[in-house]
Amino acid sequence: MGLSKKITFLARDRLGVKPFYYSKLGENWTFGSEVKALLKFGVKAAPNMKVWGRFLNHGEYERPEESFFEDVHALPSGSFLTLVPGEQPKIQTGWSLPERVQGETQSNLKELSEKVYDLLDDAVQLRLRSDVPVGLNLSGGLDSSSVAQSFFRNLKGKGSAHTFTSVYGDSRYDEGDFSVAAIGGNDCVRHLIKLNPEDVPEAARETMRSQEAPYGGIATVSYSTLHREISRHGLKVTLEGQGGDELFGGYAYYSPLAVLDALEKSPSLSSALKFIRELPDPRLQIRLAKKSKMSQGQLYQDGSDFLAPDSLSAFARSYAETPTYPTPFSTRVANALFRDLRYPKLAHVLRMNDRIGMAYGVETRQPFLDYRLVELAASVPTHWKIHSGYGKYLLRKAMDSHLPHDTIWAHKRPVVTPQREWMVGPLRTWLWDMANSQALRHSGCFHQDGIERTIKRFEAKEIQNGFPLWQWINTALWFDEFILRSEARP
Repeated sequence: MGLSKKITFLARDRLGVKPFYYSKLGENWTFGSEVKALLKFGVKAAPNMKVWGRFLNHGEYERPEESFFEDVHALPSGSFLTLVPGEQPKIQTGWSLPERVQGETQSNLKELSEKVYDLLDDAVQLRLRSDVPVGLNLSGGLDSSSVAQSFFRNLKGKGSAHTFTSVYGDSRYDEGDFSVAAIGGNDCVRHLIKLNPEDVPEAARETMRSQEAPYGGIATVSYSTLHREISRHGLKVTLEGQGGDELFGGYAYYSPLAVLDALEKSPSLSSALKFIRELPDPRLQIRLAKKSKMSQGQLYQDGSDFLAPDSLSAFARSYAETPTYPTPFSTRVANALFRDLRYPKLAHVLRMNDRIGMAYGVETRQPFLDYRLVELAASVPTHWKIHSGYGKYLLRKAMDSHLPHDTIWAHKRPVVTPQREWMVGPLRTWLWDMANSQALRHSGCFHQDGIERTIKRFEAKEIQNGFPLWQWINTALWFDEFILRSEARP
């Protein structure tokens, strides 16, 4: 390759914290951190039905190399791209987690917990480097509280810190009381940012403009409102606890996989049964384990079913490609954690965080995603992640003596927003409007009878998960914003 050639070299960070998109336009390549930048240069807005099909049929968000727009590609995390005129783009991997992890660590629990604490503390210190004040997104859960204790200690004596917490005016879901325990006696200015149901329709539309892709629902809309207020208070950088669940096994659907691992790999049946008996509701875990093994599918993060396939049209079902993922590790749990770190789970959350933050000029930083901590966590055997009936056991032990006992040993709350109550209450009319919208019909992905049946089943509590409702809302918002409106522009 001679120096006379015009070579463009582009790279993305190890975990994909920051986004990167590119597309070919004639003989030229366009690239940017948002798809809207590419559309401004003339890339045509059209749905990538392969991606939409997996999202609608399987609940999978975009893959590392994809976007929801046809002919708009994403550079996978930990990769670099070389563009040379007249040649095909060349993508190479610069960092690979399986290659960085050489088997399970032999360290004992005490050594591991100390390493986790020290690495997280150092990751927080590094991310506090800034020319402007740094705030903290604080939910009061284990992950954000773990970041908080280091955050406050490292800022001690340097003035008041600002913390930001979402609330909903409902004691069942508000995290204000949980965040008080994480703050302890530290000097800080607390901001409780309330989302009201009447704010959701317009906030959801604004969130789609920044996301350019489907997002999670009320929690994401609330996150957007939170960052609007962070910006209004003049802060430009915040820390948050994203990543702890994906590193240390915090989601409910890891437990059934751990059951299968225990039955298949434990040295004796008695030790496997002991592990299973310690889990919350062992019989349920066994049923979910059987279901997981038979379907090879993925449950929602709270362990529930989360799709309503009978609302999909034949057109949408024709794109029902079953997702498959590499399995470079020796256990089901390790491979599920790798999938969630490398593929759509974490990728769409990081996309969500970055787009919302940047929409308001706020940079979000995630200490848990320090590559050193990620590599250490990947080397930890399952029995130190899911142990004595708890997920994230190693992280809990690492926080011993650093956080209140109740914060450390509280089980993960499966529902953190009043989504169900709002969707059958103050947002019911809006939901039906979205279900009957021109944009949703234009997508061709649903049939009305199935939608109406699903809404009625949701209202009757026959369906517990609101994910399919937000599939319709997301589809309607996306097609309205990027297809119908673009077609109406001169």
